[in-house]
Amino acid sequence: MSKFLLVVVLVGILALTSVFVLFKFTNTSPTPKTNGQTTNSSQQPSSSSSPTSTTKTNQSPKGITQKDTQNAIIAAMNKEDRSALLPFFQKTDVAFALYASDCCPPQSAEDALKQLVFVNAGMPLTFDQENTAIKNLKTKNPQIADSFIGISTTNEYLVAFTIDDKTHLIKAIQMSVSYKLYTQ
Repeated sequence: MSKFLLVVVLVGILALTSVFVLFKFTNTSPTPKTNGQTTNSSQQPSSSSSPTSTTKTNQSPKGITQKDTQNAIIAAMNKEDRSALLPFFQKTDVAFALYASDCCPPQSAEDALKQLVFVNAGMPLTFDQENTAIKNLKTKNPQIADSFIGISTTNEYLVAFTIDDKTHLIKAIQMSVSYKLYTQ
């Protein structure tokens, strides 16, 4: 009887853990916004060169270039705290995809940042666009050909950022546990 009870308890714990993980990685409720800015009190505008906006448009802050956004991605993606990336997202929802899953619908920049925890197991990531694997991915896959791609230097994780040509802000993210899924 005690073995049966132990099995029932373990199955219950496993089921609750699965529900928690599923909820954590598919929760798409947006963070409240006012005037197009997030209500995150830790994110304060630092200067006039900061890419923040007070309207809910996709206009790039004056002076932001695609290279600025790429440098912000490189600086943030090998850290667990990626909040410095928040100003580099477009103000409308971001297209988001976890390869080979039903996850995820378009979501706020804040929620997309939370989803990036998926690639933590793949850190450090390289964003060297001259890397042979990254070049091959861009050649073979039209959906990420124009993306700013990072791949793990220790295993096969991939994250691909699509940066808007006009605003120079992040408009889409794709992630995968293996870049090799894109080469099949």
